[in-house]
Parts: sequence; C-alpha cells; structure tokens
Amino acid sequence: MQTNVSLSQLIAYDSLIPLRNRIKMRVAVAFILHSEEFYTISK
Repeated sequence: MQTNVSLSQLIAYDSLIPLRNRIKMRVAVAFILHSEEFYTISK
C-alpha cells in the first residue's frame, strides 16, 4: 500500500485537530486501512 501523505504531515495535521475530531479521524483512518487490507486479502 502506498500513501502520498508523509508521516510528518500527518502528525502536523493531527496536532491541529481538536481531540474529539482527532479520535474520530483515527478511527476513520484505521477503518480505511483495515478495509484496504481486507480488500487486498479477499482479492
């Protein structure tokens, strides 16, 4: 899997987001990564 967002960009962006939204975003990111993983496995 390749991402066009670097880790430092993610961290910088992460620190700008209020905690509540930050948690939501982490859940969303985890879900996206998981579903991509699942997609690759089931492919």
